[in-house]
Amino acid sequence: ARFVGRVQAVDDVNLIARVSGFLASKNVEDGATVDSGQLLFTIERAPYEATLASAKADAARAQADAALKAADLERDKDLFDKGHVSQAKYQATLAAREQADAVVAAANAAITQAELNLGYTDVAAPFAGQIGKTNFSVGDVVGPSAGPIARLVRTDPMYVNFAISEKDYLDAVRGERPAEAVGDKADLPGIHIILPNGKRYEQDGEIVVIDDVVDPKAGTISVRGRL
Repeated sequence: ARFVGRVQAVDDVNLIARVSGFLASKNVEDGATVDSGQLLFTIERAPYEATLASAKADAARAQADAALKAADLERDKDLFDKGHVSQAKYQATLAAREQADAVVAAANAAITQAELNLGYTDVAAPFAGQIGKTNFSVGDVVGPSAGPIARLVRTDPMYVNFAISEKDYLDAVRGERPAEAVGDKADLPGIHIILPNGKRYEQDGEIVVIDDVVDPKAGTISVRGRL
């Protein structure tokens, strides 16, 4: 049996910059086929490298201060145990040490965020596919709110969606078997595509999903194949 189908990409994503900055380089041509992980675009790195360096310096200062506060706490604890300082003085030193530790934790978190942001200046392909038209030129400002830099579509495999009547489903899928005798994928017929020019697409495919409800208006069942 023949049915009219619609080809759909398995994966189709807009590539959006996760940090703002000038587009420093475009490493692929529009329409190119790219591999998973391939570098597609780079955003100016210098501001994010400077932020990371500053975060590391802040962390170093925080760690040095925490070391001093730790030494103060050790001294005051010894003096408190010997009765030479008040409990209030000891508690204040303890609080200062805890505050210094919190500053260190915040500084380390800032380093982690700065490293992430620096990594986001490289825009790589999340999967293999074909890249579309680039919406920005080198030197333009890109960012999360600037819109997609380009679109990436997975070309292999691909889906084909079509609808069949209940009768065609019974004839082609179930045949003479009762519903409970129909297994999963192994019992489903294969599919192939006839292109608009009348030629058969070279790769055959398989049915991967048959909807479990009938469209009450059209009396059809939705089917998805994969090639």
